[in-house]
Amino acid sequence: MKINTQKNKKGFTMIELLVVISVIALLVALVLVAVSMARVKANNSRIKGDMDQLRKQAEVIYVANGMTTYCKGVVAGDCFSNGQNPQVILLRDDIVKRSYAAAYPNLIANDIGYCISSKMANNNRLCYDSSGKQTTGMCSGIVCQ
Repeated sequence: MKINTQKNKKGFTMIELLVVISVIALLVALVLVAVSMARVKANNSRIKGDMDQLRKQAEVIYVANGMTTYCKGVVAGDCFSNGQNPQVILLRDDIVKRSYAAAYPNLIANDIGYCISSKMANNNRLCYDSSGKQTTGMCSGIVCQ
């Protein structure tokens, strides 16, 4: 006569199920953190590119004005965002979208220079000015601080 030592084991125990679910939850959490950090880095990279394009647009405005002014015929401080340049408006709006900011980036210019400053996706700030300075500060007039 054969004695059955297995007691009709047909499934997993509760402990085995809890261990597997815990491991899966841990892996999902790690993936979500990695994806979130990658998204912030991608947005920061896009903002830097947009700000570089704004800097180049400022130089185009300067050359178009005979290398004499950044603000020919408009109120000082409004050279980039006065609606006359749709490329600048698109770049500005993309920066706002990518940085999750409620406010537009600073686009300040006058007859002698410009300053462009914006919040990044990781809440740091980035600033370019007409002297070629790039820093993590804000505009103070037409100079990065």
